[in-house]
Parts: sequence; structure tokens; C-alpha cells
Amino acid sequence: MEEQVKDSVESKQKSKKKSEIIAEYEEKLVRLEAEYKDKWMRVQADFDNYRRRNLEAVTKARVDGAADVYLEMLPVLDNLERALASVIDENDKKGVELILRQMKDVLSVGGVEEIKAEGEDFNPEYHNAVTSEEVEGVEEGKVLAVFQKGYTYRGKVLRHTMVKVSN
Repeated sequence: MEEQVKDSVESKQKSKKKSEIIAEYEEKLVRLEAEYKDKWMRVQADFDNYRRRNLEAVTKARVDGAADVYLEMLPVLDNLERALASVIDENDKKGVELILRQMKDVLSVGGVEEIKAEGEDFNPEYHNAVTSEEVEGVEEGKVLAVFQKGYTYRGKVLRHTMVKVSN
């Protein structure tokens, strides 16, 4: 009988140890699940940030690429305006006007806008003063003449307007 009591006591101790071990593993499992969830959420946030940055980079590259193309088109626009000013024949003039209007429409739809300058206050962010002149009756810092038109694309200057300024 004594042996049975010993076996029973040993069995209870083993049972107690098993439940303690199980409790330890359950606690460890809960802790590891929390760590895993935390790491998973961080990876997800990092991936969302990567996706956002990548989208911004692609968008910026497209905008910059379009700006480069529009900048290359501006000398063609200048030449069409010069051609229109020098054409004498009325039929030729109408043809050049149509082409010029079409070119301006393409640029306008793309987001390119002409910088208004003549009669405006000189603004170094938009204007490039190539000469100045003192004119009676005109306040200092006014744009007197435009030598080359300037343009913006989505609020950024593609080409500054070359102007004469009053001093």
C-alpha cells in the first residue's frame, strides 16, 4: 500500500509538472503569436509605404518626362509664331494660324500655360530680365516688352519669360 501512495504522489507531481509545462508553453505561444502579429503588421506597413513611394516615383517620372517633351516643343511653337508674323499671303496665314492653334491646344490640354508678362510686375521666379529701360510714367519693376514667351507646366516653370523691365 505504501507503494501505491508513492505512485499516487509521484503521479500527482508528474501531472502537476505537466500542467505547469503546458501552461508555460501556452504563455510562450501567446507571446510568440503577439510577436508574430507585430512583425506581420510592421511588414505590411513597410510594404504599403514601399507601394506609395513607388507610385509617387512613377508619377514623378511621368511628369518629368512630359515636361521634357513639352520643353522640346516650345521652340517649334516660337517658330510657328514667327512664321505667322512673317507670312503675307492670307491663305498661308490661315494655315499657319490653324497649326499654331493646334499646337497651343495640345500644350494647353497637357497642362502647359503661358506666363503672362507684359505690363505685369517683374517676378524673378517667372521672368528673366535681359535688359532694362527708364520710361517716364511707368513705375519701376514693370515688364515693358517680352522677347521670348515663358511657360509653366503643372505650376513649375518650363522656361522663363525673357523680358525688358522698367527701372
